[in-house]
Amino acid sequence: MAAPLLSIQDLSISFITEERVNKALQHISFDVKQGEIVALVGESGSGKSVTSLSILRLLPSPPAVVNSGQILFSEDGRHQSDLLHLNSNELRRIRGNKISMIFQEPMTSLNPVFTCGRQVAEALLNHKNTTPQKARQEAIEWFEKVKLPDPESIYKRYPHQLSGGKSSG
Repeated sequence: MAAPLLSIQDLSISFITEERVNKALQHISFDVKQGEIVALVGESGSGKSVTSLSILRLLPSPPAVVNSGQILFSEDGRHQSDLLHLNSNELRRIRGNKISMIFQEPMTSLNPVFTCGRQVAEALLNHKNTTPQKARQEAIEWFEKVKLPDPESIYKRYPHQLSGGKSSG
């Protein structure tokens, strides 16, 4: 039987401040199989974002501390790597290429000084063996797939020029 694509086992994370220790996650475990869609649902403060950020090791340390657990990722269905113990080069190879995250607030997720298209194309250039021209074309194709209006125009626009799902003129 193939290993899960992602397996979080007994993960506990705290945030340590001068005043106190805040237990953000306590002994959570779940698996995500190849092709499976999993949703993290819960009220505000229940740990959804901390869980997601911990998978890609995007939590600032300190104040974040992993108290227990493993985050196992399998690229081939057999061998698992604990994402908590990868070096920065190994993690960089996985981030954005094998595991990605779409942040909740787009105005803080995109760099305001670069066009939307350039930022998507840059990610493609960093993770695929492609040319700038092919990366541009693929970025526009992705804009089409997610049904953005006038993808060619959106490629050239800055994040602040987009609002409410419509391109502003």
